[in-house]
Amino acid sequence: MSSVPPVRRAVPGWLGRILVALVLTQAATFLARPVTSYRALALGADERVIGLITASFAVLPLVVAVPLGRVADRRRPVGMLAAGGGADQDLQAGDGPAAAAAA
Repeated sequence: MSSVPPVRRAVPGWLGRILVALVLTQAATFLARPVTSYRALALGADERVIGLITASFAVLPLVVAVPLGRVADRRRPVGMLAAGGGADQDLQAGDGPAAAAAA
């Protein structure tokens, strides 16, 4: 019996770049949540306001997840994935609608 060694394949460059971008995006998101609460505390916010700020991070996914999931099930999800990735990059870069409203 001859054992064949497993073939080790390198991760394609595009996949590595996507994984790095996703890790950085998640890190920025999870760092922004406590920093936002601490900043609100520094500005004198009370417990109710801190609770509302903390809960606000869940409002958009709660409202949008099911309808967008239904749309993705009815159509090819490639376009939605591209749109979501582009919107996420805009928000992380500060180019989204919230940045425009704050300016």
